[in-house]
Amino acid sequence: MRGPNQIRQQESGHSSTQEKQAQELAITLASRQVMRVPWNRFRQAHDEYVQWEAFALWVRAIVDVDGCAPPSVVAVLEKRCADFTEQAAQLHPPELLALRLHEWIHNQVFIYAKQEGWLDALHFYGVRDPRCEAAWAHWEPCTQEWKRNRLRVYPAFETWWLAAQDRELFQEVSADRVLEVVETYVDCMAFVHWLRPLIGADVKPASQVVRELRRKCPDFLTASPDVGPNRQDWQSLTRYIEERFFPEVKKEGWIDYVREKASHHPRHVRTLVYGEHWMKDCSVSPALPYPRFSRWRYAADNFCE
Repeated sequence: MRGPNQIRQQESGHSSTQEKQAQELAITLASRQVMRVPWNRFRQAHDEYVQWEAFALWVRAIVDVDGCAPPSVVAVLEKRCADFTEQAAQLHPPELLALRLHEWIHNQVFIYAKQEGWLDALHFYGVRDPRCEAAWAHWEPCTQEWKRNRLRVYPAFETWWLAAQDRELFQEVSADRVLEVVETYVDCMAFVHWLRPLIGADVKPASQVVRELRRKCPDFLTASPDVGPNRQDWQSLTRYIEERFFPEVKKEGWIDYVREKASHHPRHVRTLVYGEHWMKDCSVSPALPYPRFSRWRYAADNFCE
């Protein structure tokens, strides 16, 4: 199990050529696999996966402190992972327990994703989720604190998980808020990609496109009803959206983090793939009516390869 710091170092250039190549292969594999299943189904599994990753960290923290799984943890494992407890009792050294639990989660809880060929994508995007990053950020200080001040009773996983989500990933910025901002940014970028065929193009957009753009970005267009996104460019629309929807994030200095997290968000990756497919259809059949954004987003969420 690798933490977000290790992943971030590898992705930010602090890695060997071989590591960079492996990372590029992982990105390519994940982006292909995420397109094998509709978004709503992937999202449900993704949310569940993040919590299971956190559960494995909770177990690891307690085992690291006690040197074994105490009865309270064994009871939880018996309830959540019934056929894993016999394996856990035989594991030596105890540090292997968290690793084997992680393997069990992949092979039992998410066996359907493994069989259908999208488990790698589930793992790739899961460990990069802000909620998972918060769990890792909570895990290390918890382990250190518990070693200094041994507890008679450890917090239940549910309590530990809620505390992790309240942890600040930035100054006075909790993981819950980070997740909300990242998902809002992903939604905004989907809107930009919906407009992509019109941006910089010498075509007059349909009136309903102009209405939707005015509703979401009322100050972006001029007052003239016949001036659409074709008179603007991609960068100016993106800048406008960031200024309109994320002024506090920019002021607080973590907009680059939001951009990076959005780029590795599975729904955004799906949007990019669908956008390319849709652009080809537009070039082949330019007479096709321009879809409303809600219909375009629905089509992107359900598009599979």
